[in-house]
Amino acid sequence: MKKLLSTLIVLIPLVLIIALFAVTNTANISKDIAVTNIVILNQGDEGVFDIDLANYNSTNLLYIEDLQIEVYPKKAKNKNYNFSFCDPITLDKVDFVKIVDDHFEFSDIGQVKLIVTTEDGQFSSSVLLNITSSMPLRATPIIKNSALDEIELHKIDDNNYYAYCPTGNYTISSLAYPSNIKNYNYSFSSSSENIELNSHFGDFTILYSGESTITCKTETISGEQNINVTLYSSLNTSDFAINGIESGELVIPKGNNTYSFYLESSTNIESIHFASSQITNYDINKINDKVALVSLDFESSELDQIAYELYINGISKGIFNATFVEVDFEIITSKQSIDSTDYYQFNDSVLKYAISSNPKHIDYSYTIELSNDNFEISSKQDNYFVLKANNNGDCILKVVVQYKNTTYILEKNLHSINYFSSIAFKENATTYGLQNKLAIASSIVQDNQINDVNYTSKFSFKGNDNLEISSNDFTIISTDDNIASASIQSNSLVIKVKETGIVTIKVKWNFGDLETALSFIAVKGITASTYKDLVFAQDNNLQIVLNNDISLGEYLFEDNGNSRSAKYSNQEMLQKLRNETREIKTTYDWTYYKNLGISQPSVRYCLEFTNNVYGNGYTIDADNITNMFDSTGNLYSYAVFNGPLDFVATSSDGIKIASVKAQDNIVFLVRNKNVSLNNVVLKSFKDSTLYEDDSINLSLLNYAGTTLEVMNNTNINYCRISNGRTVLRAFGKETNSEIINPNTERMKVGINNSILSNAREFILKVGTNRFLKSTSNLAPSLYDQNANPYTCNNSLENDKLVSDSYFYNNYVLTDVTVNNTTFKNSGLFCIGIDSHFAGAMLNGDESLSSAFRLEGWKDLAGTSYPAIVRLQGNVLFDDEKEVESIDSSTLIETNTSKESLSFLNLDIKSMIKYAKNSDLEKYADLFVEKDGKNLINPAVAFYGGGKNYSIIDLTDLNNKNYNHYNINLSILENAEDNNLSSQGRYLPLAAGVEDFRFIMINID
Repeated sequence: MKKLLSTLIVLIPLVLIIALFAVTNTANISKDIAVTNIVILNQGDEGVFDIDLANYNSTNLLYIEDLQIEVYPKKAKNKNYNFSFCDPITLDKVDFVKIVDDHFEFSDIGQVKLIVTTEDGQFSSSVLLNITSSMPLRATPIIKNSALDEIELHKIDDNNYYAYCPTGNYTISSLAYPSNIKNYNYSFSSSSENIELNSHFGDFTILYSGESTITCKTETISGEQNINVTLYSSLNTSDFAINGIESGELVIPKGNNTYSFYLESSTNIESIHFASSQITNYDINKINDKVALVSLDFESSELDQIAYELYINGISKGIFNATFVEVDFEIITSKQSIDSTDYYQFNDSVLKYAISSNPKHIDYSYTIELSNDNFEISSKQDNYFVLKANNNGDCILKVVVQYKNTTYILEKNLHSINYFSSIAFKENATTYGLQNKLAIASSIVQDNQINDVNYTSKFSFKGNDNLEISSNDFTIISTDDNIASASIQSNSLVIKVKETGIVTIKVKWNFGDLETALSFIAVKGITASTYKDLVFAQDNNLQIVLNNDISLGEYLFEDNGNSRSAKYSNQEMLQKLRNETREIKTTYDWTYYKNLGISQPSVRYCLEFTNNVYGNGYTIDADNITNMFDSTGNLYSYAVFNGPLDFVATSSDGIKIASVKAQDNIVFLVRNKNVSLNNVVLKSFKDSTLYEDDSINLSLLNYAGTTLEVMNNTNINYCRISNGRTVLRAFGKETNSEIINPNTERMKVGINNSILSNAREFILKVGTNRFLKSTSNLAPSLYDQNANPYTCNNSLENDKLVSDSYFYNNYVLTDVTVNNTTFKNSGLFCIGIDSHFAGAMLNGDESLSSAFRLEGWKDLAGTSYPAIVRLQGNVLFDDEKEVESIDSSTLIETNTSKESLSFLNLDIKSMIKYAKNSDLEKYADLFVEKDGKNLINPAVAFYGGGKNYSIIDLTDLNNKNYNHYNINLSILENAEDNNLSSQGRYLPLAAGVEDFRFIMINID
């Protein structure tokens, strides 16, 4: 791999050296056709698969083949893909879904985003698995005391628990999982004598100490489940208790002249005595040494209160009251009420009700009346009744209770309400590009006016048929109402965006443990679905949210089978293309044009992003403007994207015979400060334009221009940018000032979690538009704070200047950070870091022969202000290529047979072969043989020939599998081939005498 350096030597010396690219010959540089999309064709219900685990069995499974996954294009070489399962809000991995053989299995409920992602290009498609169960997967007991404090239960296994608790009053519940079961049937039982238990509603009293067991019986998805809870109870703090309550106070229903209860003592009971004139008799029946069943007789049934003194074993425990109270009745239900007045029951469900008395344990009878047929009596027992809710609506439940000779009238307002088995946002079913985060705009453009518009979510709910939801069903919570809020309107969830920011809308069902959420980027901007919208946003400095793929411009051709013909005359075609583009003055060194008396030239651009863009994974392409080739691959005369400007050129008899290229035309441009491009796909050409049989032809990108040029602070997040002569160019800000001020001119660019691909030359091209020029020094030095020249240029040592604050503050003009980003398919190198040429030919040196003193070639040599490129995290260079496929025909535009300029006919392959053959020991690893092919993987090239002070910072790069190389053009001077020898001898006269630096990725 070391010898890769030779490749560069050859390949890039001239190639890179001369800065760049012009086109005459179209040589084929082919790459495998890459994946551009993956689609799950079977999207269920708009992306949602509702799976009820109660019915998920061998006859009703979800198979992989049911999803109907397709990878595009059909000719893509690597069509493999992988599955992943994550939370649709947090995107955290979930582990209760797995693939078994050819189908999906689930061990829990929840909403899961199923994502299929291609190995090639990380394209993805997804659906939402909304996993529910109409029956409990399992049940869990919970016990609370009379103060509603939860008692700690110790789990032995799924069916056995135990707890330590004092005697007294408690309630046991069986919690179903999931909790939103429509008709949850359970019952309680106990054979323990010290437990008094309501088998239907779960309230119980531990009458005295000891070991007891309550069994909860419930139906689950796996069948009947019996959960045993063993209670170990004792007196808590007192030395005696009555019916488990550590107090001597008695509460007795009025009208009774007898009363029975359990009395427990902390010591063995020898005798019990009640001292009161109103107690006429009492019986003591011992249950065990410390517990007795006591029956008291009173002198009258009309008493209000009496006092008595209790003696145990002859010792007084104190004087206590026995209070005779009126009986109080109320209607209770097995489902907790929303408030103290009304009860709510799910439509088409049954629910148990009962009459609760205080004091308890009395005999009564009752009748039931319902005000309408919204509810009906399903069954009636002595101690409970069951009601069925028939229709959505209200009803008054009237219960007439007879106790002794008194009638009690009880009423409750009943409400039959919607039942929801699940709620979901269908938006969570979709993947939104690399970021996988939905963006929603506040406005749209109509008739050239900005109109606010609310976003209607694809809110999904399951439950009763023909549900009509309302705000009463759900509570809507926004994590920031100042950014976005939501409400239920017309059976939908309507979201209002107010400002820009990330917000989560939570929807919680008011009558059950059921909720869902939608997290999204709210954008105070416009939704763009057409080219016209993009132009409007450009002209009005608006934030953009894409909701569609958009092609710039008008399609100007008539399709005729495999060919096409222009719709308009050549002049009309030219005018239309000019109308679709705009001009800016070049920001690169245009001294050559000045020397020729030509005004500052311009480059064209298609669309300027003047504010932030949120792409939702959609694509903007300029194929209608850039793709101006005839059927033979030649450029139409009316094309406005027809190659870069010249840095220098030479002509003979009015015919340009050679040129080195400067700034190119631009498809997408950023000039405003702090613009952020998020999750958008940008292409100069459509991918299909590059298809040639079973491969893509990068040579077709000769006239594609620069896909994206940034001229100010810019953040590029989760973007795909591709298909340009250069894909992304960062060379500094626009300025007309002759005074260089690094602290105001410095441009910072962040490239995060993105994929940059398919460049005819460099994928990322970095440099500055500012140069030091001197008539006495072709390549002047930069000086430190002590006025000493920096001498580390063009070397690995130069990268240490990244921590030199003086150097940074006074010289660095472009600062690019690349984080977790993939580079794929370059014609040369993934990253090119430019420095100015500094050859004697560029200053018209009189000592040169007349053949090398070319018109306009003066005052051009110099030293670039430096740039920094910081590679951080997982930066992948997926650019392995065959040495034999290297072609340099676009590096220098040539059309000459002059012997004095023959070295310009650059032949990279020959240069590489020469480098390796010239020193087999030194260049043994120049390229690596793998699978019978000679391969290289070029990552970064510092090129130009002058003093290069630019920095590559690899400190935070995870992958350290790379090598550094320095190469000087003069290595070629000893070649036997005259052209190669001429290149080594003469190219430094144009480019400069400094080394080129290269970073090559080692090929495993």
